[in-house]
Amino acid sequence: MASAEVESTSAWLESHYQVLGRLGGGAYGSVFVSKRKTKFFHAKTEACKVMDSKHANLCDHEGKIMRKLHGLEGVVSLHKAHKDSECTCLVMELCASDLMAALGTELMPYHVPTLANHFRHLVQTVQAMHRLEVVHRDLKPENILVTKKGELKVADFGVAVDCSSRPRGSPLRIQGEVGTRRYWAPEIVSGGGYDEKVDVFALGLILYFMLEMKRPFDGFDPHGECFFEERRLVFEQSPKAAQDLIMKMTEKDPWRRITLEAALKHPWLQKKKTL
Repeated sequence: MASAEVESTSAWLESHYQVLGRLGGGAYGSVFVSKRKTKFFHAKTEACKVMDSKHANLCDHEGKIMRKLHGLEGVVSLHKAHKDSECTCLVMELCASDLMAALGTELMPYHVPTLANHFRHLVQTVQAMHRLEVVHRDLKPENILVTKKGELKVADFGVAVDCSSRPRGSPLRIQGEVGTRRYWAPEIVSGGGYDEKVDVFALGLILYFMLEMKRPFDGFDPHGECFFEERRLVFEQSPKAAQDLIMKMTEKDPWRRITLEAALKHPWLQKKKTL
């Protein structure tokens, strides 16, 4: 049985911030729209993720990853972290929506050249994360946020992994079935370990969502026994060149899957796009 969502704020948050509403959350905590209490009129409205003390290690981990990625333009900024005996709070940049909700609206109109530009920037952001040896492991439209200016920001690093501690020169072999099954690369369930190419696979599915305006593998049960053997992508409106890129990014064999560097050189992303 799924755990009930945690909806409470914290004494620290309410003493330092005006809580304006709840954005969402899950079994481990909630995210609130908050504005810092100050005598100045220009206080920022921010997003505050609150987790109870039992799950403080999860919040600590996410904060550590976000601090490592600080300064990357396409990553949600961490403004402050607080921890006490009651809870752990991450105070972050507030975005207007997520990609799942924003696509097709005024915030993120369906215009293929513009979407190509957005996707190129998203790939560049994940490429920069990988250079810092951070693998996200849960890339999906709900974890790609959209600013008021229509820019994409990667968020939710709760299951991300920092691979920089492995011995120099040793192959990257990550373990663990985490994230969202619909966006899992096949090697996640193989048991032999995986590397940063799982993020490439998920990015390909995000591009599919952006162009087809529907979730990948609709009609297939992500929790079904044969999901990974039977699932397939059905194209209805994506440009042919974009379909080729998506198929290269979602190649089942990770050794044959396109790299992010090669994806950025793909003809569909090389064409000059006008915003």
